[in-house]
Amino acid sequence: MRHWQKKMGRTVSSKTRNNRFLTEVQLAVFREFGVPVRYNRGQKRKDLLPPGKRCEFCSEPATRAAYRIPYTKGVLKHHLRPDFLNQSWNLIATCSDHITKAKWSENRIERYVAKLHERAEHQR
Repeated sequence: MRHWQKKMGRTVSSKTRNNRFLTEVQLAVFREFGVPVRYNRGQKRKDLLPPGKRCEFCSEPATRAAYRIPYTKGVLKHHLRPDFLNQSWNLIATCSDHITKAKWSENRIERYVAKLHERAEHQR
């Protein structure tokens, strides 16, 4: 259990934790008040950009961590949970010249989200 869950007296069920999509209520809150803070910068840099890590495209030293599915678009357009988008599969080490190259095309994002919907339907 995470420290904030203990503090608030809540636990997150496995059903909620494994769900990759926002509920209608969560989406309405994000649309009204904005998307939450993306990540803890120190943690992201420590995990994804350890010393010696290279850009995935040009092998120069990595200086940035880019999202394959852009964070705000993933939350507001595709209704993906922020905690799901912050996982390591969606982050890629790049140099500053290739940060936009790391982003998936809209077509690729839509195919991936459709596949996630299919998996969610099979699990029900």
